Amino acid sequence: MSTKTASKLAYNAARWGRRQRGFSLVELMISLVIGVILVYGAVRLLVDSRNTQRASESTASVQEIATYALAVLEPDVRLASYWGKTNRADLVSGATASTSSRSALDTLVAGNCGVNFTVDLAQYLQATDGAYGLACAAQSFVGDTDVLVVRHASAEVTALAAGALQLQSGVMRGQLFADGERPSGYGAPPSTVTHNVEVNAYYVGTLANNVDGQPQWALRRKRLTSAGGAPTIIDEEVVRGVQDLQVELGFDTSDDGAADVYVNPGSEPADGSLVAVRLSLLVVSEERDQGHVESTAYTLANRTHAVYSDARHRRVVVRTISLRNTTL
Repeated sequence: MSTKTASKLAYNAARWGRRQRGFSLVELMISLVIGVILVYGAVRLLVDSRNTQRASESTASVQEIATYALAVLEPDVRLASYWGKTNRADLVSGATASTSSRSALDTLVAGNCGVNFTVDLAQYLQATDGAYGLACAAQSFVGDTDVLVVRHASAEVTALAAGALQLQSGVMRGQLFADGERPSGYGAPPSTVTHNVEVNAYYVGTLANNVDGQPQWALRRKRLTSAGGAPTIIDEEVVRGVQDLQVELGFDTSDDGAADVYVNPGSEPADGSLVAVRLSLLVVSEERDQGHVESTAYTLANRTHAVYSDARHRRVVVRTISLRNTTL
Protein backbone atom coordinates (compact mmCIF):
# COMPACT_ATOMS: atom_id res chain seq x y z
CA MET A 1 0.00 0.00 0.00
CA SER A 2 1.37 3.35 -0.93
CA THR A 3 1.94 6.09 1.58
CA LYS A 4 -0.65 8.22 -0.19
CA THR A 5 -3.31 5.53 0.06
CA ALA A 6 -2.57 4.92 3.72
CA SER A 7 -2.90 8.59 4.51
CA LYS A 8 -6.23 8.79 2.73
CA LEU A 9 -7.57 5.79 4.64
CA ALA A 10 -6.44 7.31 7.93
CA TYR A 11 -8.12 10.62 7.04
CA ASN A 12 -11.42 8.90 6.17
CA ALA A 13 -11.32 6.90 9.38
CA ALA A 14 -10.82 10.08 11.36
CA ARG A 15 -13.77 11.72 9.62
CA TRP A 16 -15.97 8.69 10.24
CA GLY A 17 -15.01 8.75 13.87
CA ARG A 18 -15.99 12.37 14.19
CA ARG A 19 -19.32 11.64 12.52
CA GLN A 20 -20.05 8.83 14.93
CA ARG A 21 -19.27 10.98 17.95
CA GLY A 22 -22.51 11.81 20.05
CA PHE A 23 -23.91 15.22 21.06
CA SER A 24 -22.11 17.12 23.72
CA LEU A 25 -23.83 17.88 27.06
CA VAL A 26 -24.30 21.53 26.03
CA GLU A 27 -25.97 20.47 22.79
CA LEU A 28 -28.28 18.10 24.65
CA MET A 29 -29.26 20.81 27.15
CA ILE A 30 -30.00 23.27 24.37
CA SER A 31 -32.11 20.68 22.57
CA LEU A 32 -33.98 19.86 25.78
CA VAL A 33 -34.73 23.52 26.47
CA ILE A 34 -35.99 24.04 22.93
CA GLY A 35 -38.16 20.93 23.22
CA VAL A 36 -39.65 22.08 26.53
CA ILE A 37 -40.42 25.50 25.07
CA LEU A 38 -42.15 23.92 22.07
CA VAL A 39 -44.19 21.55 24.23
CA TYR A 40 -45.15 24.37 26.62
CA GLY A 41 -46.23 26.52 23.69
CA ALA A 42 -48.35 23.72 22.26
CA VAL A 43 -49.98 22.96 25.64
CA ARG A 44 -50.56 26.65 26.31
CA LEU A 45 -52.12 27.07 22.88
CA LEU A 46 -54.38 24.08 23.55
CA VAL A 47 -55.43 25.42 26.98
CA ASP A 48 -56.09 28.92 25.62
CA SER A 49 -58.07 27.46 22.74
CA ARG A 50 -60.14 25.38 25.15
CA ASN A 51 -60.76 28.38 27.44
CA THR A 52 -61.80 30.48 24.47
CA GLN A 53 -64.13 27.74 23.30
CA ARG A 54 -65.65 27.39 26.79
CA ALA A 55 -66.16 31.15 27.06
CA SER A 56 -67.75 31.25 23.60
CA GLU A 57 -70.06 28.36 24.47
CA SER A 58 -71.13 30.03 27.73
CA THR A 59 -71.75 33.34 25.99
CA ALA A 60 -73.76 31.63 23.25
CA SER A 61 -75.73 29.68 25.86
CA VAL A 62 -76.63 32.86 27.74
CA GLN A 63 -77.75 34.52 24.51
CA GLU A 64 -79.84 31.49 23.58
CA ILE A 65 -81.57 31.45 26.97
CA ALA A 66 -82.38 35.16 26.74
CA THR A 67 -83.72 34.81 23.19
CA TYR A 68 -85.97 31.91 24.13
CA ALA A 69 -87.29 33.57 27.31
CA LEU A 70 -88.25 36.72 25.41
CA ALA A 71 -89.75 34.66 22.59
CA VAL A 72 -92.19 33.23 25.17
CA LEU A 73 -92.84 36.40 27.16
CA GLU A 74 -93.21 38.98 24.40
CA PRO A 75 -96.09 37.51 22.37
CA ASP A 76 -97.93 36.64 25.58
CA VAL A 77 -97.67 40.21 26.90
CA ARG A 78 -98.66 41.70 23.53
CA LEU A 79 -101.91 39.72 23.63
CA ALA A 80 -102.92 41.07 27.05
CA SER A 81 -106.55 42.28 27.02
CA TYR A 82 -107.36 40.48 23.76
CA TRP A 83 -110.85 38.92 24.03
CA GLY A 84 -111.63 37.69 20.55
CA LYS A 85 -114.05 39.85 18.58
CA THR A 86 -114.34 42.28 21.48
CA ASN A 87 -111.54 43.90 23.47
CA ARG A 88 -113.91 45.13 26.17
CA ALA A 89 -113.64 42.96 29.28
CA ASP A 90 -116.68 44.75 30.71
CA LEU A 91 -118.74 43.30 27.85
CA VAL A 92 -117.82 39.70 28.72
CA SER A 93 -120.42 37.91 30.82
CA GLY A 94 -118.88 35.78 33.56
CA ALA A 95 -115.83 38.00 34.03
CA THR A 96 -115.58 38.69 37.77
CA ALA A 97 -113.20 40.89 39.75
CA SER A 98 -110.91 39.38 42.37
CA THR A 99 -112.54 41.66 44.93
CA SER A 100 -115.92 39.98 44.39
CA SER A 101 -117.16 36.62 45.66
CA ARG A 102 -115.73 33.65 43.82
CA SER A 103 -117.68 32.96 40.63
CA ALA A 104 -119.10 29.55 39.74
CA LEU A 105 -116.70 29.27 36.80
CA ASP A 106 -113.63 30.09 38.89
CA THR A 107 -114.71 27.47 41.44
CA LEU A 108 -114.24 24.80 38.77
CA VAL A 109 -110.52 25.53 38.42
CA ALA A 110 -108.21 22.99 40.08
CA GLY A 111 -105.04 24.32 41.70
CA ASN A 112 -106.35 27.88 41.53
CA CYS A 113 -104.09 30.80 42.45
CA GLY A 114 -106.66 33.06 44.12
CA VAL A 115 -110.26 34.21 44.14
CA ASN A 116 -111.40 34.77 40.54
CA PHE A 117 -107.79 34.46 39.42
CA THR A 118 -108.86 33.02 36.08
CA VAL A 119 -111.86 35.26 35.34
CA ASP A 120 -110.69 38.72 36.43
CA LEU A 121 -110.44 39.86 32.82
CA ALA A 122 -110.36 43.55 33.66
CA GLN A 123 -106.94 42.94 35.22
CA TYR A 124 -105.35 41.86 31.97
CA LEU A 125 -101.82 42.43 33.26
CA GLN A 126 -100.62 42.51 36.86
CA ALA A 127 -97.24 42.43 38.56
CA THR A 128 -95.91 42.25 42.11
CA ASP A 129 -92.61 43.76 43.18
CA GLY A 130 -90.19 41.32 44.80
CA ALA A 131 -92.84 38.98 46.19
CA TYR A 132 -94.92 36.00 45.08
CA GLY A 133 -98.29 36.42 46.78
CA LEU A 134 -100.34 33.90 44.78
CA ALA A 135 -102.43 31.29 46.58
CA CYS A 136 -100.94 28.44 44.51
CA ALA A 137 -97.54 27.35 45.81
CA ALA A 138 -94.46 28.27 43.79
CA GLN A 139 -91.50 25.98 43.26
CA SER A 140 -88.74 27.57 45.37
CA PHE A 141 -89.59 31.18 44.54
CA VAL A 142 -86.52 33.45 44.45
CA GLY A 143 -86.97 36.39 46.80
CA ASP A 144 -86.76 39.97 45.46
CA THR A 145 -87.74 38.85 41.95
CA ASP A 146 -91.02 40.03 40.40
CA VAL A 147 -94.12 38.11 39.34
CA LEU A 148 -95.97 38.90 36.11
CA VAL A 149 -99.57 37.80 35.45
CA VAL A 150 -101.01 38.03 31.92
CA ARG A 151 -104.62 37.34 30.87
CA HIS A 152 -106.09 37.16 27.36
CA ALA A 153 -107.90 34.94 24.88
CA SER A 154 -105.89 32.54 22.76
CA ALA A 155 -104.47 34.00 19.57
CA GLU A 156 -106.16 31.31 17.49
CA VAL A 157 -109.82 30.37 17.29
CA THR A 158 -110.30 27.00 19.01
CA ALA A 159 -112.82 24.17 18.97
CA LEU A 160 -115.42 23.79 21.70
CA ALA A 161 -113.96 21.63 24.47
CA ALA A 162 -115.61 20.50 27.70
CA GLY A 163 -113.41 21.13 30.73
CA ALA A 164 -111.59 24.10 29.24
CA LEU A 165 -112.31 27.68 30.28
CA GLN A 166 -113.40 29.31 27.02
CA LEU A 167 -114.75 32.55 25.67
CA GLN A 168 -117.44 32.94 23.00
CA SER A 169 -117.33 36.42 21.52
CA GLY A 170 -119.16 38.53 18.99
CA VAL A 171 -118.59 42.12 18.02
CA MET A 172 -120.68 43.54 20.86
CA ARG A 173 -120.40 40.96 23.65
CA GLY A 174 -118.77 37.83 24.95
CA GLN A 175 -119.37 35.06 27.49
CA LEU A 176 -117.17 32.73 29.51
CA PHE A 177 -118.08 29.03 29.78
CA ALA A 178 -116.45 25.67 30.54
CA ASP A 179 -118.94 22.96 29.52
CA GLY A 180 -118.00 22.70 25.85
CA GLU A 181 -121.40 24.03 24.72
CA ARG A 182 -121.71 27.29 22.82
CA PRO A 183 -123.63 29.71 25.06
CA SER A 184 -127.28 30.32 24.22
CA GLY A 185 -127.85 33.30 21.95
CA TYR A 186 -124.48 33.09 20.23
CA GLY A 187 -124.54 32.17 16.57
CA ALA A 188 -122.20 29.79 14.80
CA PRO A 189 -118.92 31.06 13.30
CA PRO A 190 -118.09 33.43 11.80
CA SER A 191 -120.67 35.62 13.54
CA THR A 192 -119.18 34.55 16.88
CA VAL A 193 -115.94 32.69 17.62
CA THR A 194 -114.54 30.49 20.37
CA HIS A 195 -111.21 31.08 22.11
CA ASN A 196 -109.54 29.46 25.08
CA VAL A 197 -108.92 31.77 28.03
CA GLU A 198 -105.17 31.97 28.73
CA VAL A 199 -103.77 33.01 32.11
CA ASN A 200 -100.04 32.86 32.83
CA ALA A 201 -98.19 33.90 35.98
CA TYR A 202 -94.41 34.09 35.41
CA TYR A 203 -91.89 33.87 38.24
CA VAL A 204 -88.31 32.75 38.97
CA GLY A 205 -87.62 29.62 40.99
CA THR A 206 -84.57 27.55 41.96
CA LEU A 207 -84.02 23.98 40.84
CA ALA A 208 -83.50 21.05 43.15
CA ASN A 209 -80.44 19.82 41.24
CA ASN A 210 -77.14 21.70 40.92
CA VAL A 211 -74.67 21.69 38.03
CA ASP A 212 -70.94 21.84 38.70
CA GLY A 213 -71.81 22.46 42.35
CA GLN A 214 -73.62 25.68 41.45
CA PRO A 215 -77.26 26.61 42.15
CA GLN A 216 -79.55 26.75 39.15
CA TRP A 217 -82.48 29.06 38.40
CA ALA A 218 -85.37 28.87 35.94
CA LEU A 219 -88.14 31.07 34.60
CA ARG A 220 -91.37 29.24 35.51
CA ARG A 221 -95.07 29.94 35.15
CA LYS A 222 -98.45 28.98 36.50
CA ARG A 223 -100.53 28.26 33.42
CA LEU A 224 -104.26 27.76 32.94
CA THR A 225 -104.96 24.61 30.94
CA SER A 226 -107.40 21.71 30.95
CA ALA A 227 -106.73 18.42 32.75
CA GLY A 228 -108.92 15.62 34.04
CA GLY A 229 -112.03 17.19 32.53
CA ALA A 230 -111.68 20.51 34.36
CA PRO A 231 -109.87 23.84 34.01
CA THR A 232 -106.57 23.44 35.87
CA ILE A 233 -103.60 25.56 36.88
CA ILE A 234 -100.30 23.77 36.35
CA ASP A 235 -96.73 24.78 37.23
CA GLU A 236 -94.19 24.39 34.43
CA GLU A 237 -90.63 25.33 33.61
CA VAL A 238 -90.27 27.80 30.75
CA VAL A 239 -86.46 27.94 30.47
CA ARG A 240 -83.48 27.37 32.74
CA GLY A 241 -80.84 30.03 33.27
CA VAL A 242 -83.04 33.01 34.22
CA GLN A 243 -81.87 34.25 37.62
CA ASP A 244 -83.97 37.40 37.93
CA LEU A 245 -87.13 38.90 36.43
CA GLN A 246 -87.96 42.54 37.03
CA VAL A 247 -91.08 44.26 35.70
CA GLU A 248 -91.76 47.95 35.08
CA LEU A 249 -95.19 49.17 33.99
CA GLY A 250 -95.53 51.92 31.38
CA PHE A 251 -98.40 54.37 31.78
CA ASP A 252 -99.81 56.89 29.33
CA THR A 253 -100.65 59.99 31.38
CA SER A 254 -101.12 62.38 28.45
CA ASP A 255 -103.66 60.42 26.38
CA ASP A 256 -101.35 60.16 23.36
CA GLY A 257 -101.16 56.36 23.39
CA ALA A 258 -97.49 56.24 24.40
CA ALA A 259 -95.97 55.49 27.78
CA ASP A 260 -94.87 58.66 29.57
CA VAL A 261 -93.61 57.02 32.75
CA TYR A 262 -92.38 53.58 33.82
CA VAL A 263 -92.90 52.55 37.43
CA ASN A 264 -92.32 49.52 39.61
CA PRO A 265 -95.38 47.41 40.50
CA GLY A 266 -97.22 48.99 43.40
CA SER A 267 -96.23 52.54 42.36
CA GLU A 268 -98.84 53.06 39.64
CA PRO A 269 -99.89 56.68 38.99
CA ALA A 270 -103.36 57.77 40.09
CA ASP A 271 -104.32 58.60 36.51
CA GLY A 272 -103.12 57.10 33.26
CA SER A 273 -103.57 53.95 31.21
CA LEU A 274 -101.30 50.93 31.24
CA VAL A 275 -99.94 50.73 27.68
CA ALA A 276 -96.53 49.06 27.91
CA VAL A 277 -94.36 46.75 29.98
CA ARG A 278 -90.59 46.77 30.38
CA LEU A 279 -89.08 43.39 31.24
CA SER A 280 -85.53 42.98 32.57
CA LEU A 281 -83.96 39.54 32.79
CA LEU A 282 -80.68 38.48 34.39
CA VAL A 283 -79.54 35.40 32.49
CA VAL A 284 -76.75 33.11 33.73
CA SER A 285 -74.72 30.25 32.25
CA GLU A 286 -75.26 26.80 33.69
CA GLU A 287 -71.62 25.86 34.22
CA ARG A 288 -68.57 27.74 35.45
CA ASP A 289 -65.84 29.13 33.21
CA GLN A 290 -62.72 29.08 35.40
CA GLY A 291 -61.05 31.78 33.33
CA HIS A 292 -63.95 34.19 33.71
CA VAL A 293 -63.71 36.95 36.32
CA GLU A 294 -66.85 39.02 36.92
CA SER A 295 -66.54 42.74 37.63
CA THR A 296 -70.08 43.99 37.05
CA ALA A 297 -72.74 44.74 39.65
CA TYR A 298 -75.89 44.19 37.58
CA THR A 299 -78.85 46.54 38.01
CA LEU A 300 -82.35 45.58 36.87
CA ALA A 301 -85.12 48.13 37.47
CA ASN A 302 -85.05 48.76 41.24
CA ARG A 303 -82.77 45.82 42.12
CA THR A 304 -78.97 45.73 42.10
CA HIS A 305 -76.98 42.49 42.30
CA ALA A 306 -73.59 42.39 44.02
CA VAL A 307 -70.60 41.32 41.92
CA TYR A 308 -70.63 37.53 41.58
CA SER A 309 -67.50 35.42 42.08
CA ASP A 310 -68.76 32.06 40.81
CA ALA A 311 -66.99 32.24 37.40
CA ARG A 312 -70.28 32.08 35.48
CA HIS A 313 -71.24 34.28 32.55
CA ARG A 314 -74.20 36.61 33.01
CA ARG A 315 -76.08 39.08 30.87
CA VAL A 316 -78.91 41.55 31.40
CA VAL A 317 -81.51 41.80 28.64
CA VAL A 318 -84.23 44.44 28.60
CA ARG A 319 -87.30 44.44 26.36
CA THR A 320 -90.04 47.07 26.23
CA ILE A 321 -93.34 45.69 24.93
CA SER A 322 -96.32 47.74 23.83
CA LEU A 323 -99.76 46.38 24.68
CA ARG A 324 -101.74 46.16 21.46
CA ASN A 325 -105.27 45.83 22.80
CA THR A 326 -105.56 48.39 25.57
CA THR A 327 -106.48 51.40 23.42
CA LEU A 328 -108.96 49.71 21.06
